[in-house]
Amino acid sequence: MFMSTKIKTFEELTEFLNKIPAINYGGCAIAAVTMYRWLKNNDKLSDDTEIVYCYRSESNFEFNDKALKSIINDPPESCSHAVLHHKNTYYDSEGDLGNNFVEKYDFTHHIKNESFVIESINNVNYWNPSFKREKEVKKIKKTTGIVLSVIVV
Repeated sequence: MFMSTKIKTFEELTEFLNKIPAINYGGCAIAAVTMYRWLKNNDKLSDDTEIVYCYRSESNFEFNDKALKSIINDPPESCSHAVLHHKNTYYDSEGDLGNNFVEKYDFTHHIKNESFVIESINNVNYWNPSFKREKEVKKIKKTTGIVLSVIVV
């Protein structure tokens, strides 16, 4: 992974991501991974930095809970919304969502294991197709310099 010369601040990153069509309708986990990797590449991760999967559906939460705990061997599925938790605040492409954003969801997973999120993202059929992965992931990679080659488009 290399650092981008175009995106200088985390705020610039969220502003760029927020301009991507349907980013929060099928691309939110990709945005969360991009934000996580940008922080990592710029040595800005904090002890509480993690990706949070938010759910309205108990069945989706329970399925991913079993996958997270390795109770089942099936790949994890999507969530209702994925956000980044960093320095006691939640972020998505819209930027700072505050420190109690996830309270409006019924269930959450706080995920430190990035490979779990990538595996979930790559379970393509469970994500909203409104987000045009092939086109938009290329744009994200080109503009941010973040390596996203592990993401199936």
